[in-house]
Amino acid sequence: MIDRTNLPGISLALEEQQALMARITASELFRRSPRQRQLLTFIAGEQFASRSRDITEQRIGQSVFGRAEGYNQSEDNIVRVSVRQLRARLKCHFETEGLHESWMIEIPKGGYRLEFHARQEPDASAGIPAIAPVRSRTVGQTVAWMVAAASSVICLLAGFWLGTAHRVSAASDPLSTQPRSGNMLTAADDTAVNDLFDGPELVNLVVADTGLLDLLAGRQVTLEEYVHPALLSSAPRFSAPSQETLVTSLADISFVSRVLQSPGTLRDRVRVLHARNGSPNDFMSGSAVILGGPRVNPWSDFFESKLNFQFRYGEVGPGCIANRQPRPSEQSMYGTCRAGDNDRYARIAWLPNLNHSGQVLIISGSGMLATENACDYLLTPGSAGRLRTLLGIRSVRDVESFELLLKTDSRAGVPSGNRVVTSRVTMARTKGR
Repeated sequence: MIDRTNLPGISLALEEQQALMARITASELFRRSPRQRQLLTFIAGEQFASRSRDITEQRIGQSVFGRAEGYNQSEDNIVRVSVRQLRARLKCHFETEGLHESWMIEIPKGGYRLEFHARQEPDASAGIPAIAPVRSRTVGQTVAWMVAAASSVICLLAGFWLGTAHRVSAASDPLSTQPRSGNMLTAADDTAVNDLFDGPELVNLVVADTGLLDLLAGRQVTLEEYVHPALLSSAPRFSAPSQETLVTSLADISFVSRVLQSPGTLRDRVRVLHARNGSPNDFMSGSAVILGGPRVNPWSDFFESKLNFQFRYGEVGPGCIANRQPRPSEQSMYGTCRAGDNDRYARIAWLPNLNHSGQVLIISGSGMLATENACDYLLTPGSAGRLRTLLGIRSVRDVESFELLLKTDSRAGVPSGNRVVTSRVTMARTKGR
């Protein structure tokens, strides 16, 4: 017999809770993410069987992500990251496909337990505050803005709007203009992204334009066409930036949100741009992060020819990655560029900007899941040290450029982590950047 007294939302019958769960996992939002669907199904199944107290990070890691018994959770945070994404996905569901549900589900922070809440009628007088263009914001305001945007816009990829740009002013923190010593990284901000961008420079973070996939299905937009939309005669819907056409992916907004909430000085120097609001000047001074490959972020075309691992695309399906100069035991192509290709690869590239006055980090995958996992590879605590060890360097200043090719491993179709397949490194000719 099920002990329903141990279930939140006792006023909702167990059968109705299970029916609500079935509708959620059958939704488009969750069908596109097998990992998130399996995670939610596991938590719900344990809770419906009155085993909520047994749902621990260690058990989820073993049961859902195939981790070994007793694995080190401080080094492998896949459960915490995935549950954080699941919270956001649930919120998105109830603001989109599940908008008319009478009951909602959430997973409160600090645990892995579902809570069922009756939906409250919205306060008609509340309204949604407009995002006014500003030159600077505090970090707290920035995080709040990003979380609000993510909850209602990004998950659906509809109506994402970053204005002309978003920047957090470094002037509010006198220490933010000072470079950090490599020995000052704390356990919390010892991430590869913080380590790579540890100087005082502004960092332009350019998110992908996934709307291109709908506008120009079957071919890749050239950078010239992107800069001059009038050339896109085959895509009449491609127009000047507007609230309806600026869209990006959940992987990108997750990366932005985590950067803006991370410790260290990087969050105080980030300027977030949608790709369609970018310009060549954004890659000529300072540093930059480009999210997405050439098909969804044409600005990466500035650097694609300089890389050994280059993206290729078929008319449909995910991209694949060509290895221009294969070494012994390496493949010349990773992935097949065909629809239904289950091999998910991602490329992480670090190289000088157009004027060699700063650096550019390009994170791109053969699909959103691969991109998301590549972002996680660089944002996991301890990744700075692991990256330096992998590249065989003492400091990122010892490197002029590097490329990593990652593969997303999976168990039963569910992602279970990344592994570096191969890499390329070019050492710096002089010290410093």
